[in-house]
Amino acid sequence: MAFWEKIHKESMSDARKQGKVLQMVTVMAHEDRKAMLERDHEERMAMIQKLPKIILSKLENKVERLRLAINKDEFAHLETYNKKILVKSQKMIDAECACRRRVY
Repeated sequence: MAFWEKIHKESMSDARKQGKVLQMVTVMAHEDRKAMLERDHEERMAMIQKLPKIILSKLENKVERLRLAINKDEFAHLETYNKKILVKSQKMIDAECACRRRVY
């Protein structure tokens, strides 16, 4: 079981009861920060692609926008638009950023 799946199971019930969606997402993104930083770019991208489906399905698509800090240089922006989940990973490069967008 991947670390984010474990964290998801442990934090989901409490987060839903309290209505603290962003707290849950923060826990999912940062609970095992050292392990995440040790992953290579492809592994981080694979996690980014799986997270929106899990988070947004459990939250019944009530979330319009979320931002996850994947590491110090990379963010994942999760959005719903016309009932589609958009994932935009953003890697900060000096003053510029390279963005990729995927639709699920």
